Amino acid sequence: MKDTLLFNQACELIGLAVIRLHQHGLEVNSSNILAHLQAHQATAKEQADTRQQQIAEMAIDILGDL
Repeated sequence: MKDTLLFNQACELIGLAVIRLHQHGLEVNSSNILAHLQAHQATAKEQADTRQQQIAEMAIDILGDL
């Protein structure tokens, strides 16, 4: 069940990345989504938020599988 929640949150994070890119008028492509996810991961690491780091890592893995 924990893995399912992590997967769902990672998918939500990808969706939020797409929305933010679109809102800022940036091209929505895998490179820009990846950059957004990596920035999220770095911020989570700085804040020592292990859950957000896990979510970002899972989102990056999912994006790589697409």
